[in-house]
Order: sequence, then structure tokens, then C-alpha cells
Amino acid sequence: MRILLTGSSGWLGRYLAPRLRSVGHAIIGLDVAPGTDTEFVGSVADRATVDRVFARGIDAVIHAAALHKPDTDRSLSGENLKANEFLHRRLTVEDAADAHIAALDRAPLLGFDIFIVSAPPPFDRTEAAELKRDAAAVITRRFPDAAELFTRRGWTLPASLGRVYDPGYAERKLGFRCRTDFTAILAALREGREVPFVHDPAYVSPAPRMDIGRGF
Repeated sequence: MRILLTGSSGWLGRYLAPRLRSVGHAIIGLDVAPGTDTEFVGSVADRATVDRVFARGIDAVIHAAALHKPDTDRSLSGENLKANEFLHRRLTVEDAADAHIAALDRAPLLGFDIFIVSAPPPFDRTEAAELKRDAAAVITRRFPDAAELFTRRGWTLPASLGRVYDPGYAERKLGFRCRTDFTAILAALREGREVPFVHDPAYVSPAPRMDIGRGF
């Protein structure tokens, strides 16, 4: 298929484009900033640009254009923050790309649907109140060496978790499950390996680079 990929120069788009090509799709990239896989530079909010792109003959759209809010928890390092978020709301960019492929493949059968995709959380609903009150205690109960492993790295466990994403519906309907979860992070720390997720502290999203984030 000919896939319109918005956000093709962004964090997810840079992984999605080669992944889509690897399974046989042709990519037409649209982004506010130039990039390797960006054929059209412009905003999805600009009707003329969108019409020009669709004139190329588009079979499907993957809309990956978005601006993520800045991380506000600056007492934590970027890697520490991401590792913590694998407990309740994060997934690797590789898993995010594969989730889009799974949704694209299943779309003709499913029609319209909405999915939450994240690393499988290690908690159950009975722990919700305690996670809000004392998340570190719950985490340590499930992973007895987590605090020690984090301390060795100079990291801290979260004190409170206000929400936990449940990807179960996506697993049932799409047949997709993230490959990397919090247990994989702990395994890497135990074995002295690199953490199993991409962290690039120098990365700046396309809109701030171009200073044209308005309306996108």
C-alpha cells in the first residue's frame, strides 16, 4: 500500500518509515521539518498541503504527527524517568512502530477502534490505591531487588503512580503485545547491560527545531 506517514521526521516516524518499507509498503512522508523520509514539508493543519499529498494516491494514513509535552520531572534523569514509566505508561519506540503495523494489518477487519498500547504493567486493580499512596512498596513487593538495582544506577523508584495503562484490549483485538517491559529493564540492570530502550538526550522534536509548531 501507499502509506501517508505524518510526523515522518519525528521520533516515532524515523522508526516507522523503515519498518513499513520492510513489510512492503511505499511511504509518502509529511512533516513540518525535513527528514530522510519526508517528501512533503508542511503542516497537517494546512488543507492545501494535505490535498497536494492525497493527490499522490494514498491507500492508508498513519498519523504520527504530534508534539509531546516537555518532561516536567527534572529531579530524575531521562533514563530513570523512562524506566519508571515502563511500570505504567511507556513502551519502546520499536514496539510503538510494530503496534502501528499490527493496527494497519487488522484495520480492514476491525474498522474503527481505539487502543491503548503500552508495556504490560506488572500490577493488578487491587493495588490501585496502594500505588497512589506508596508505589515503591508495591514495586519492591513484586520485584524485591528493584530498589537496590536502581540505587546502583543512581536512580529512584516512583513514590506514587496516579494511573496505570491497561493494554489488554489491544492484545486481544490486535494480537499485539509489547516485547519490552519493566522486567526486561531490571534484567539488563542485573546483568550490567545497556537498558533495552532508546534514550537520546540530544534529540529535539522537529517543530521546535523549525520554530513553526503552531497548529500542528
